Amino acid sequence: MPRRSKASDVERRTCQTAEDVHSMLRNQLDDLEQEQFWVLCVDARMRLLSIEMIHKGTAHSVEVHPRDVFRRAIRSNAAGIALAHNHPSGDPTPSPEDLELTRRLVECGRLLGIPVVDHVVMTRNKFRSLAELYPALIMEAL
Repeated sequence: MPRRSKASDVERRTCQTAEDVHSMLRNQLDDLEQEQFWVLCVDARMRLLSIEMIHKGTAHSVEVHPRDVFRRAIRSNAAGIALAHNHPSGDPTPSPEDLELTRRLVECGRLLGIPVVDHVVMTRNKFRSLAELYPALIMEAL
């Protein structure tokens, strides 16, 4: 079952940067042997509305469907979403599959009017922001 937190549980923190995303999730993703994929829903001021882990995968991949990603965003009345997942290998370098998934989710977000503001690939102590590495891939921030 997905793990969820409401804004009241997370004190309406902001999700302005990849570092914010990493600090919110690093303890949940510490020492995991499989990938987990998380969605952080934000309002128009980039304040956190909810966090939800939507899929667990294997040591090397996690299967993610756009309907699962955007279901929570629609229910939260989110103005945008940030995505995050871990790499158990300890290397936060985005894979070609990470890039393709991000492309698909950005396109779905365009159709729904819920922009993807970042996709952060994380380990316990490191992270990479696809918005910073590939700015043309991610829509402009809200």
